Amino acid sequence: LDLPNSSGWAVASEDQKKAALVEAFRRLTSIPMKFSDQALSYGDRYDRLASEACETIIPRNQWETITQDEYASWPSHFRKALRRAQFIEANELLQGDNVGKKHRAGIVTETIGESSVTLRAGRVDYGVASQTLAALTGYIYFNMRIARA
Repeated sequence: LDLPNSSGWAVASEDQKKAALVEAFRRLTSIPMKFSDQALSYGDRYDRLASEACETIIPRNQWETITQDEYASWPSHFRKALRRAQFIEANELLQGDNVGKKHRAGIVTETIGESSVTLRAGRVDYGVASQTLAALTGYIYFNMRIARA
């Protein structure tokens, strides 16, 4: 109720809302995230940064294995941001934002007559709306490393 411009959600049926929430969850869990809380201790389950021992990193391949108890033990500010982002993404899915899809694809300008497209380079696309990313500000983990074994 505290989110403006939820017109897609307001006109959707219950089945459409559930489907949009499931798809929003799928999209959000493809994003590696992090949060800080000194009270957490999961052992080796998540990667810990040596310089910041209180930061928990959730890689994209760990989301499906998180238990309800682990989720409940996360800081409330992080859980609230996740719920808000899921609702925002579900609303975006229900609205069918064609312009947003083009922007996420990197299209900055598009001219139909004589067909001209200008692309933007250098931006990571997580497959979610910009409003969703804004709701997750401070929680997205950008520092991924690749190592040779």
